[in-house]
Order: sequence, then C-alpha cells, then structure tokens
Amino acid sequence: MSTLARVVDLSVVIPAFNEEQRLGPTLDAVTGYLRDNEGRWGEWEVVLADDPSRP
Repeated sequence: MSTLARVVDLSVVIPAFNEEQRLGPTLDAVTGYLRDNEGRWGEWEVVLADDPSRP
C-alpha cells in the first residue's frame, strides 16, 4: 500500500502561554498573510504550541 506524504515548505510555529485573548487575531493575521502571498511560500502549515496554559 502506497501512502503519499504531504511536503511542507514552511512551518510557522507559534508558542502560546495564556494567549486566549490574542490567539484568534494572531492566527487570522498569520494565515491571512500566508494566503495573500500564496505561491511565495509553497505548502505551509501553522503549528500552535500550547504548554502549559492555565484555565
């Protein structure tokens, strides 16, 4: 069985610690920028690292 792996050209890692208020606007801004410049970056992903936010 053959499995095709997705090749990612750019990974944007966003560390988050108690960022509930800013997280939505930040993700919107980053993904908006990447989409507006599509083709410049190739395949991209956004990775959110949340450790250890408090409730």
